[in-house]
Amino acid sequence: MPNNTGTFSRFTLNDTDRYEIARIQQEAPQLSFDHAQLLHEYRHKSYGITALQSSELRFCEALEDQLARAKADAVIPIHRANDNGFSASPRATSADGPQRAELPSPPLARTDLALYDTEPIPEREWGVRDRFPRRNVALLSGEGAIGKSITLLQLAVAHVIGRDWLRSMPEQGPVIVVNCEDESGELLRRLSPILKNFDASFADVAADLHIFSLADRDPVLARFDRGGRIMPTPLYAELLGKAQAVQPICIVIDNVADVFGGSEIDRAQVRQFVALMRQLAIAANGYVIMSAHPSLTGIASKSGLSGSTQWHNSVRARAYMHMLADGETTGTRVLEFMKSNYSALAERIELQWSNGLYVPVRAPSAPEQAARNAAADALFLKLLERSTAKGENLSAKATANNFAPTVFAKAPEAKAAHLGRDQLADALDRLIEGGRIAIEPYGPPSKAASRLVWRM
Repeated sequence: MPNNTGTFSRFTLNDTDRYEIARIQQEAPQLSFDHAQLLHEYRHKSYGITALQSSELRFCEALEDQLARAKADAVIPIHRANDNGFSASPRATSADGPQRAELPSPPLARTDLALYDTEPIPEREWGVRDRFPRRNVALLSGEGAIGKSITLLQLAVAHVIGRDWLRSMPEQGPVIVVNCEDESGELLRRLSPILKNFDASFADVAADLHIFSLADRDPVLARFDRGGRIMPTPLYAELLGKAQAVQPICIVIDNVADVFGGSEIDRAQVRQFVALMRQLAIAANGYVIMSAHPSLTGIASKSGLSGSTQWHNSVRARAYMHMLADGETTGTRVLEFMKSNYSALAERIELQWSNGLYVPVRAPSAPEQAARNAAADALFLKLLERSTAKGENLSAKATANNFAPTVFAKAPEAKAAHLGRDQLADALDRLIEGGRIAIEPYGPPSKAASRLVWRM
């Protein structure tokens, strides 16, 4: 951890660094120079300035959360579901333009713990049990054209008519869908096969499914002033009013990039925006789920994230929809639940396109799975024998460029059998455990290289 001696630095400070550190001290006057410098290093660690120790990372993450929470709480009044609405009208003015009027803070309400020796503890409320909690915000990320919008429309219909959604049973109730990218005609074309799948009609959902297309207007729900304070737009005030009137169990925001008028790498702005979305959830006594696109790094790491990690930290549930390893051939998607604050992580679900929507892939029976595993093992051994005959050395390390499952997944035989990297990696684990494949060192001792060999 830093100290106050001024000798903390791991790199030479330039004028830009000193300016940024001074800005941090303006933002948080209680910080010493060393702590402000440490936070500056943390904010720029992705650019390779320095490598922080784990204790320093924890300190900075807690500090960033504290600063973001203080900024958000200072400018976003928290409303309960029975409040009179969003106080967008009272405004003060200054030289920088209109500012939000200061609202009186409600008195602190202490929880009376003694009651709960005799009274039942309130049960947690869910929009979708063990997946999306009510009065909170969730995030569904995935590459463009992966199927997020259709999956969310399926969720919306399931809520409204009380049917299952991808091996879960959502709570029944109204839904608001805000779509920023598609016109109404396209949304209707996508809805039609979903309704047919449930043997339902448009009339069955007309009363409780509230769909709004913002493709022809500015969809931004919040912007930020010069001081980094969030400024909800009139569109947000309108949406909040509808949430209070309709009381939807679910509010779908598709896509967050269209409605967020800030910087996705600014932790404070992200936290404020998620807090603003939580106002919608609280006002509706439901939950908000936003779709998002991952960055190239998020795709490569399979985290599904983009921008600041505050997106992950601020929401209470997060899912990532991506292509299966052999999805280019089979079209199989995976819906993976990456975060759940209030439950164990839900299962990883493989999805297949069928008649205009995504449905869970049927789990194979035990004999079918055993046959698949045997076929994968046999193909792995065949490809390893061929590679060994060519003098190719293949690794068992998943991070290596010559990781055997990655190399074998490109083979025509693997593609024909619909075996991707993940299935072949499972085959490698089985074959090593069964003693049919071994890992042996080769080359000079200084390089410590290893390769796979087939035990005849």
